[in-house]
Amino acid sequence: MKKLFLGLGLFAGSLAFAQFSEANFGVKAGGNASTLTPNGSSIKESVKNNYKFDFYAGVFARIPVSNRFTLQPELLYDRLGTKSKETVDGITKSYTQRLNYLTIPVMVQYNFSPKFYVEIGPQASLFLDGKGVRKVSGSNTSESNSNKTDRNEVNNFVFGAAAGLGYYFTPQIGVNLRYVAGINGTQRNSNRDNAIRSNSFQLGLMFRLANKKDKTQTTSTKTEAIEVVEVVEEATK
Repeated sequence: MKKLFLGLGLFAGSLAFAQFSEANFGVKAGGNASTLTPNGSSIKESVKNNYKFDFYAGVFARIPVSNRFTLQPELLYDRLGTKSKETVDGITKSYTQRLNYLTIPVMVQYNFSPKFYVEIGPQASLFLDGKGVRKVSGSNTSESNSNKTDRNEVNNFVFGAAAGLGYYFTPQIGVNLRYVAGINGTQRNSNRDNAIRSNSFQLGLMFRLANKKDKTQTTSTKTEAIEVVEVVEEATK
């Protein structure tokens, strides 16, 4: 599966290389809801994880491949993790795990129109740091402790498969919804039977900067508008 998505990204990249001069660059940011999903059935029964809400932010480039297809590589700061909570005999135990990554998605987009598109592609994430917070509270007790994530216990690189859609309200401003499924586990020395994978939903805004082509078209449109006004004024004299 990883080779398939990697091949897809490399193939699309080679097609788009010649079109890089027409690329649009932009920034994006938004919120995500993520969780860590155990693969083994026995682990799933003992670990009840909920979605954790956080944010992501970064930059992107939209590189036209054809009239319908666009390649969009991105560089994102992504805060992921999970939350769990249980209450037994009046004692509430909660745990929050945060994992921060530098993520590089490479999305292939199909444009139904200049405004609406769907996308699919691979992504690779480099682990930066993390933190775990454990809290215990009850009628007669309350305690909290936190610890940094041990780098020796997590994978430095995590791979995922992403799919989503987007809509531009204007040529520069749009919204993007995306789902990312983890391919390999976040924990080091894990295998297919006990891997804990990160899965997340992303919803955010995009701001696309105008390139030279857009500016030329805008200038041309303004010039044409001025010429029309001058013709109308001349005709009414």
